[in-house]
Amino acid sequence: MANVPNVPGVPALPSYSGIGTVLLIADVISAISTFLFGTGWGIYTEDGIQAFSYDSVLDFDFKQDWPVSDAPQEEGAFVSYDKVQMPFDVRVRVTSGGSTAERQNLLTSVLAASNSLELFDVVTPEMTFVSCNITHVDFKRTSTNGVGNITIDIWFVQIRVTSTANFTNTQQPGAAGQQNTGSVSPQNPSRQIQQSASDAGGNSLVQ
Repeated sequence: MANVPNVPGVPALPSYSGIGTVLLIADVISAISTFLFGTGWGIYTEDGIQAFSYDSVLDFDFKQDWPVSDAPQEEGAFVSYDKVQMPFDVRVRVTSGGSTAERQNLLTSVLAASNSLELFDVVTPEMTFVSCNITHVDFKRTSTNGVGNITIDIWFVQIRVTSTANFTNTQQPGAAGQQNTGSVSPQNPSRQIQQSASDAGGNSLVQ
């Protein structure tokens, strides 16, 4: 497009429009972010498939706490007696351009996943954070930012999946794990068992 000067009497054209400059800067930032957070960054399903159709990852945060429990003692003293590892938090900011339908598909898929119990893997070049579930989603668009793209913040928390131990071939029968051998129908005791119970307790079980 020709470089039309911005002088009185000349109609405003996109060549020197402020909106055009803002969108151009946003495109440059998006391109730089894609270069910095390209290969090796992403949100994947447990099958190794990219979870959402975003273009690039803009930001990544990790947080984990190890709180120490304290108990009061005499004369105002305290004693520390336990340290607990809490589930970690991961926050990822993704962005996507494309058509309105493509941006709508990204937003719809992220919101649908936030309502599910599905687990995801957040991958970085140095470490992969597995067994993560979405706990928070937010995005913001203004007249000067986000006209042609959408940026979404997705927060995850670690889900610790536990399993139940089943002990077999134990030395003590009472330590063995419970087993389901099918339904059992109640039956009346035999005459011999009833007589034994009557002799032991002094009262007959048979009315």
